[in-house]
Order: sequence, then C-alpha cells, then structure tokens
Amino acid sequence: MERRPGQNHEDRSRLSFMPSSKWVKGKHRNSAGHELVLSMDAGLKARGWERTDRKAVINVAVELKKQNPAYETETSLQRAYYHAASFPPPLSVLEDRLMSLLQKWGVPPEEARGLVTRALAVATAAQKPFYVGQLFDWIARRGWDRGRKANRVRSAVDEMEANRWPLMQGSDRTGEMIKAALNKPGSVAEVAAATKLNPITVQNYLSNMADNGEIKHVGFGRYASLAEGLSCYVRPGKLVWNVLVSGPATPAQIRAHTGLSEAQVAAALHWLSKRKKIERTYYGEWAAAGTATPHVFAKDAILKALQFGSKTVRELEKHTGKNRGELWAALRGLKDREEVVEAYLIYPGRRGYRAAFALPPASTGRHA
Repeated sequence: MERRPGQNHEDRSRLSFMPSSKWVKGKHRNSAGHELVLSMDAGLKARGWERTDRKAVINVAVELKKQNPAYETETSLQRAYYHAASFPPPLSVLEDRLMSLLQKWGVPPEEARGLVTRALAVATAAQKPFYVGQLFDWIARRGWDRGRKANRVRSAVDEMEANRWPLMQGSDRTGEMIKAALNKPGSVAEVAAATKLNPITVQNYLSNMADNGEIKHVGFGRYASLAEGLSCYVRPGKLVWNVLVSGPATPAQIRAHTGLSEAQVAAALHWLSKRKKIERTYYGEWAAAGTATPHVFAKDAILKALQFGSKTVRELEKHTGKNRGELWAALRGLKDREEVVEAYLIYPGRRGYRAAFALPPASTGRHA
C-alpha cells in the first residue's frame, strides 16, 4: 500500500501486538521478518492488490503457506505480516538502500555514509523510524537532476537535526494525478493532456514510478496501472543481454530468441558494446564481456606481432593464427595508412624475393 509522505506511520505501532517475536529485533524487522514482508508484498503486487483490499493478505498468506509448509497457519502468517510491516526494514538493508541512492546522485561514499548515519540517528531519537525512508523515496520521485537531489538530502538532514521535518502533506499530489490518468494504458502525451502537466514532468514521474514498481512500463513510451494485468515492457538491450549471458550468439540467433527486429538487435548490440558489457568473439558473434575469448581483428594482431620485429606473411600466419587472405587484406590497409612499411628479402642462390613487414621507425612501441 502506498504511503503518503508525511503520514504518521508511527501510529501503526499499535498493530505490533507481539512486542517480542521472531519477526522483529528491537525497533526494526529482523531478516526473517523482512523476508516475510518482501514475499507478501511481491504476492500482492503480482495480483494487482493492495494490502487494504478485502481478504488480499489472507489469500496471499494461503499461497505462501502452500509454497513453504514450514510457515505457520495462514492466520498466524497474516498477523505476523502486519506485525513485521509495522516496523522499518533491518538497519543494514535500509542503510544499503539509502547509500545506493546517494551514490547514484553523485554523493561520495564517505559523505553518503555520514548523511545516512546522521539521518537515522535523528529519526530514531524522535521516534520516527519510517521517516528517513519516506524522505528519500519522496526526493527520488522528484523530476530533479542528481545534484539537486543530493543537495536536498543534505539540507533535509540539517533541518531534521534542528527538529524541523521537511516532508510535507500533499507532496505526492502530482503522482496521484498521474495514477488517476492511468485508468487505461497511455503514453506520456496522453497523460500530460489528461493532467494538464508539463510533458517533461510527466515523463520524469512515469519513469520514477515505474522504477519504484508503482506503475508498469508496458511498451515503448507507454505506461499502465498495476491493476491492468499487462506484462511489463523489457527494453531491447535487456533482452539481448539476457541471451548473451547464457552464451555467445549471432544477431540471427538473438532475433530468433527475442523476436526483435534486425534494427533493434543492431542498436542493442551497439549500445551494449559501447558500454563494454559485451564483446565480439568471432565474425558476427557476440558474448558477455569476460565469458569468452574476444575476437582480435587481423590489423590489431599484425601490429602486435610486429612489435617484436619484422615478419614475413608466413611468419605472421604462425604468430596471429589468421589466414593469408585476411593478412594481405589488413596489410594493404595498414600500408595505405603508413602504419607498416614493406621490404623485400632476397635470398642468395634462390630465385625471386619474399615480402616482409615492420613498424615504421618512428612508430616502434606506439602499439604496445
């Protein structure tokens, strides 16, 4: 269930009718309680339910009980879920999440840890255990750049230490308007027209809400509410990456696995290659970086071999593993660009001569 920023979640502590249990340690969930909450929330989200919907929690509890007989009865599991959910996540989990957000916004690790430690200490002393998580989620959903988000956290922590709590009621009004406009799947332009909001603001909100699991990204530039039951859109780059993680593949094999067009596969391969996530292993074949021997182009293999002295074509064949046709094609290009020089070896007592290649004197060591 979505929580409105500023809502007093500390009042829900009255649901914690089991002050000492295997689901809670101190003022936070333990690992078992956190796992239970995550499992129940995932079950609710998969069915498009809220925890406030009638019999939603008990129905998910029944399913969990079937999957894991070690759990207690369905009613006890329901009570345990409400109990554990009324406490914030384990400190280690919460700290890691907040640290990750701050570093994503460009805050150095040491400063990020200091900000998180200060914020949690103030919130705990003020009996507001949920406040810090709410604050970071609220900032993450703003359509601001990274620097502005980081500066807002810094100022918010200072205000908390001065006993001022910057999170205000009604700050999610824009998000509620966008959710209301998604009563049917729509594009950014359609949502902007329905809400009278700036399209850039709408795009930022839709992207952040989809990342947070509040809505679904169902197509290129199209979004829908969780209740629609539509499958989520997966970017071509992610589909191609999933194929290459399992082993090398050619573009044709990737298209057969994913159903993507030739242009989509080519664009995804280019995107992944530029970020050094994949590498070519042979002509037309790609693999995840570090999972296979990368392909070495003939010109690169020649330049590397010539670092150790001049070579004939036959010697280059032995050193590079390339065939004669590949080598001559690459050598012609290197000669035209003056990256290698050609000489002719004449053997006394033999007819004819043999070509040999070397790096130009001024280029020796340049390709080390």
